[in-house]
Amino acid sequence: MVIAGQIAAGTVLVAIAISLLPVLLFLSLVMALLLIPARHQMIDVTPLHRRVERDFWAFRQRRR
Repeated sequence: MVIAGQIAAGTVLVAIAISLLPVLLFLSLVMALLLIPARHQMIDVTPLHRRVERDFWAFRQRRR
């Protein structure tokens, strides 16, 4: 009798988990999209020497 109750409870929990899975996946997709920053919020964290080097090579390319 106890085993039958455990099997029934397990079946109910699996059914609930399967029915909630699409909702959880959709909510995780929405949250992931909300975490992507907008373009104007992005901050350039490139070290100074890399920025100078990048600007120098861009300047060299324009001079040719």
